[in-house]
Amino acid sequence: MTRRVTPTVRAALGAGIALGILAAVGCGGGASNATPPTPPTPAAPSASFTFSPAAPLVNEPVQFSDASTGSPASWSWAFGDGGTSTAQNPTHTFATAGAFTVTLTVANASGSNSTSRSLTSRTASTTAEVRLPGGEYRMGDHFGFLRVGRYARHHEGQLARFTRPL
Repeated sequence: MTRRVTPTVRAALGAGIALGILAAVGCGGGASNATPPTPPTPAAPSASFTFSPAAPLVNEPVQFSDASTGSPASWSWAFGDGGTSTAQNPTHTFATAGAFTVTLTVANASGSNSTSRSLTSRTASTTAEVRLPGGEYRMGDHFGFLRVGRYARHHEGQLARFTRPL
């Protein structure tokens, strides 16, 4: 025996139009017991990041930027100097010079992933090339000079390396 399905249409007019279609399906004309589909689970994330500046000075803030894929829901940073963060894009300052391994771990409902990169924090150079007039100079000799610029000051230094022009 074949049963014919007749849709019932309801419409309401007013500020907007609402339209609904109801269909009685099945032997008893009752509601369906079908389970709605489950949304797909996101893929596990893949950790990736960049940082700037590439070779920071001691006590210079370094901006870390998450470049992970796979929709991470959490971030865990370890900067290699004992510092950590759970921010997505943290800023960190290295108090000493040296090589550090920075690790980012990202996670979501499907899993987690980590990646590490090396970063070298350095001290500012305090050497300057000074051309001295002809004369006799020896390693360790002291000298004085004036800085030319907005604020002229007398500076003193010590000859640490000497190269004679050819």
